[in-house]
Amino acid sequence: MDFPQLANTLYLDNAGSLPVPSPIVLNHTKDLLENIYGNTHSGSLKTSSAIQQTRTRILKHFNTDENYYTIVFTSGATAALKLLAETYNWNSKSYYYQKESHTSVVGISNIVSQTKNMPVEKCCFALEEERIKDLSTKKGMVAVTAQCNFSGKRFDMGWIANEQSKVHVLVDAASFCSTSTFDLQKYPADFLVVSFYKMFGFPTGIGALLIKNTAADMLSKSYFGGGTVQSIGVEPLYYSQKTRLYEKMEDG
Repeated sequence: MDFPQLANTLYLDNAGSLPVPSPIVLNHTKDLLENIYGNTHSGSLKTSSAIQQTRTRILKHFNTDENYYTIVFTSGATAALKLLAETYNWNSKSYYYQKESHTSVVGISNIVSQTKNMPVEKCCFALEEERIKDLSTKKGMVAVTAQCNFSGKRFDMGWIANEQSKVHVLVDAASFCSTSTFDLQKYPADFLVVSFYKMFGFPTGIGALLIKNTAADMLSKSYFGGGTVQSIGVEPLYYSQKTRLYEKMEDG
């Protein structure tokens, strides 16, 4: 039985958090007891290999590969949205989001407003679904949800495949991916966020930001620390960051 904790229990929060499947916990525990994983930033070959295999498998799950997308691990979809908002180049650009969006998607508007030093209503716009599709000629980012967290309604993603579109498309797929697979080949969003605990229950505290490689030049990260640093000196201050996109984005 995959979910023994659900015996004689009616669980109504599956959209918010999948119950922990016992086989995953048992296999995870067995793996940790039988293997030693060093810090990936310390050059642990076993750890680095395992993480690279994980990146490849995740991209394959979304029907793409590293030639088209880069996966950046975060603590969840909310952290992925915050990271994107803080690193995206908002210069001369606006932010549009679907009215049915999660609070974390709406929250990006404050970062945009502060970054541009403009009132929210001058640079951020909440739109109905039917108006979202008419933004292909705009400059900036449009955020859409694949599945509404409140109602469970799913929305048409077909317009994302418009190759002439100038606007960058962010898809919040956290709720959608709890029961379905988002196809990035069919719907090539510029940015996609997910929370893995909503997909398989364990471990919690891990998600991802998937970045289309052609949109990577729109991101610039000021903060550095942890495994993002290649070398550093303090008198005078000098540092160099690692070169791969995910290495620069995953502070660790």
